[in-house]
Amino acid sequence: MLAILTVNAQPAKRVVKAKAATSITSDKKGINLDLMKQLMPATAKIMFIDSTVVSKNDFLSHIPLNKESGRLEYSNKFFDKKTSNNNTVYINGFGNRAIFADGDSAQTGIYTADKLGDKWTTPTSINSIDKNYEMPLYPFLQSDGVTLFFAAKGKNSIGGYDIFMTRYNSDKNSFFPPENYGLPFNSTANDYLLAIDDFDQLGWLVTDRNQPEGKVCIYTFVPTKERLNFTSDNLNEKQLNRMATIHSISETWKFGDRNVALARQKAMINRNNAAAKNNGDINFVINDNTTYHSISEFSTSNRQKYSKLIQMISEQEQDAHQLDLMRDKYAISNANAKKSLYDKIIKAEKSNEQLCDEISKLEKEIRNNENIK
Repeated sequence: MLAILTVNAQPAKRVVKAKAATSITSDKKGINLDLMKQLMPATAKIMFIDSTVVSKNDFLSHIPLNKESGRLEYSNKFFDKKTSNNNTVYINGFGNRAIFADGDSAQTGIYTADKLGDKWTTPTSINSIDKNYEMPLYPFLQSDGVTLFFAAKGKNSIGGYDIFMTRYNSDKNSFFPPENYGLPFNSTANDYLLAIDDFDQLGWLVTDRNQPEGKVCIYTFVPTKERLNFTSDNLNEKQLNRMATIHSISETWKFGDRNVALARQKAMINRNNAAAKNNGDINFVINDNTTYHSISEFSTSNRQKYSKLIQMISEQEQDAHQLDLMRDKYAISNANAKKSLYDKIIKAEKSNEQLCDEISKLEKEIRNNENIK
C-alpha cells in the first residue's frame, strides 16, 4: 500500500447540491427508486454514436483517448507491482498529475499525486469524497483540470456503482462535495467510468447494464458544452424512460450528426494505432496479474500471431464502419434501394461476425500460449 497523507485544508462549502431523497424506496436488489424518479426529469440529451461489449478486465484498451486528454492505466502497471484488482489511474496530458483509487476491501479513497522532476509526491486524499461514497474507483479528470468524475456505491447511488462529478475549488485548494451525475449515465446496474476527450469531442461510458458476468458495454457519445434535457421535447413517461435507460442508441442519432462523430472516432483510433505502432506500446492482458506493453514481451512464436491480430482488428473496425454507413443509407432509402441494400447488409453482418469470432479465437490462442510458457 502507498503511504497516505490527508489534506489539511477543510472541504469547500457545497455550491452544487443534489436534492436528497426524502425517503428511500428500494427493491430486493437495493435500488433507490426514489432517487431514480427524482433524477428522471433532468435526463441529459446525449447522442450515443456507438457501443461495444468487452471484457471488464480489459476495457481500458478500448477507450482511444487523445494523448492531450491524458491516459488511463491499470494500477499494477503504473505502480509497477502485482495486484489482483483492476483499479485504474488517470494521468493528465502533461504527465505530471495522477489521480487514483487506493484502499482495501473495506473502503477505498481517491488520491492525487504530482510529479516533481522524476519523482511522484506523497499521495493526498480528496477529503470531499468521504464515507458517503462507498468504494470509490475509476477517477477521470477532464482536460480543464477542474472537473473530476469517479464511480462509487452508497446512499447517493441509484444502484451499485454510479458516476459522480465534483469540481476543484482553487480558492480552497480542495474539491467541492460530489453530486450524482444523473441519467442516462447512471442506472440500476454498475456504471464504472465516464471519460471525456475535449479535443476530439467524444466521451465514453463504461457500464455493465444488461451484460453477463465479466462483461461491460462501452457507449461512445458526443458530449455537449452545456447539459441539455428533454423539457422542451414534451416526451411522455415511456419515451423519457427509454432515453434515461439508453434503450436504443439509434433513437439518439437525431440529436446530432452521427457520421461526422464516427469520422472523428475513426480518425482518433487510426491516430492512436499509428502512435502505438511507432512507440512499440501495446496493452494486451495475459492474466489478472500480467499485461504486456511491448511486442518484445511475447514469445517468438506469438509475435507474428499478434501482428496478424492487429491487422484483423483494423480490418474489422473498417468493415464495421462501412456497415454502419450502409445501415444509415438504408434508413433513408426508398423501397427499391432498400431491397438492394438489404442483401448487402446481411452479407456484411455475417462477414463481420465471422471476423469478430476469428479475432476472439486468436486472442485466446495467444493468451493461452503465453500462460503456459
